[in-house]
Amino acid sequence: MNLALEFTLAVRYSLGQQRSRGGRFITMLAVLGLVLGTALLIAVFAVMNGFEREMRERILALVPHIRLEVAGAARVGPGELVAGDGGIGAEWRGWMRQISAHPQVRSVSPYRELTVLYRHRGRVEPGILFALDSEHEAGQQTAFARAVGGELLARLHRAPGGGVILGRGLAERLGLAVGERVRVLVFGEGRGALRGASFPILGLLRSGTELDQSLGLVHFAGLAAIPRQATGPAGLRVQVDEVFAARAVGRELRAGLPAGFALETWQQRYGNLYEAIEMSRSLVSLIVLLILAIAAFNLVATLMIAAADRQGEVAMLKALGAGPASLARVFALQGLLTGLAGGVAGGVLGVILALNLRELAAAVQAWAGVQLLDSAVYPIDYLPADLHWGQAAAIVGVAVVLSGLAALYPAGRVARLAPAQVLRYEY
Repeated sequence: MNLALEFTLAVRYSLGQQRSRGGRFITMLAVLGLVLGTALLIAVFAVMNGFEREMRERILALVPHIRLEVAGAARVGPGELVAGDGGIGAEWRGWMRQISAHPQVRSVSPYRELTVLYRHRGRVEPGILFALDSEHEAGQQTAFARAVGGELLARLHRAPGGGVILGRGLAERLGLAVGERVRVLVFGEGRGALRGASFPILGLLRSGTELDQSLGLVHFAGLAAIPRQATGPAGLRVQVDEVFAARAVGRELRAGLPAGFALETWQQRYGNLYEAIEMSRSLVSLIVLLILAIAAFNLVATLMIAAADRQGEVAMLKALGAGPASLARVFALQGLLTGLAGGVAGGVLGVILALNLRELAAAVQAWAGVQLLDSAVYPIDYLPADLHWGQAAAIVGVAVVLSGLAALYPAGRVARLAPAQVLRYEY
């Protein structure tokens, strides 16, 4: 037989009715398994891609890629400047210009980070108070400024007596609203008690990440309200173009600074989170891929039943001169066409799911009245999705290839069929 006739027979066998009800059921089950397996795999990869994207663009926008700090009593600079208050002395502007000249540095900003307690009406919550120069941040249009929002930074800069921007989750746990005051307590050294000050709430940070549960932002000048608290920068935070090059870039930057600077990168604080996302992607993808493989190899049973249903036709074709290889190609093409139909249908369904996953999750949350993801537990409080079209096409291709491989065994059995024995009992 020529290839056109083989293809015609394969299409006819794929679309034609089978005499066995069990055969029809298994065929439908195999195709449905392919559709669901392909769709789920595309949706799972989209969610994992979304978590990775949010890790890069949202969480790491608020977290310094590189921190360069000086120890509390370190001597820095050529003038033997002592940073006794844990600050970086008077030469930090020159070091900022030096760091900014590095080709892989996107932005550099001064900061001071304090571990504090937030208290309001008897409620106490641990957190972080992050001091910054709001005018500098807004002027540079950094990723941090975009994540916080220009309006919040402007409020922070305009507040004459100081004020704080609190993460939404932290404010909700304390029962605070914009305009109310929160007391910030800083841990003292030695036998000194906690020292603190009361700050008005200028706004709420809604980043959708776990930082909403612990972060407070204040201008450097606002730290003066806290007794015996230094108001200068304690270090420089650096954002780089390629986040995975942060460690190498940080070493290069530290090598150009005076002795006494300590280097910390985002991997040291959030590396475990990224590794957990990658491991989850691998494990979930493996599970769904196994489901897809099982569905594809269900075609073995489907094609075996199809061959049993049509063994009379196959025997007649052999008697009329069709070769074993030609008949094997007919059933291999049937399996390939079934896999193509299931894979393409699953691909379309998976793309629709991936493109609407966030809205679907929000609808489920509204209907069930539960929060699927909470930033108090998970790194973000919503379900992200980032569809890669090439990845989706590759998944559909894998489904089709697995279906083709699964069809090889039944096709080989058809090729070895003895026509005389079949025709003796069929007709």
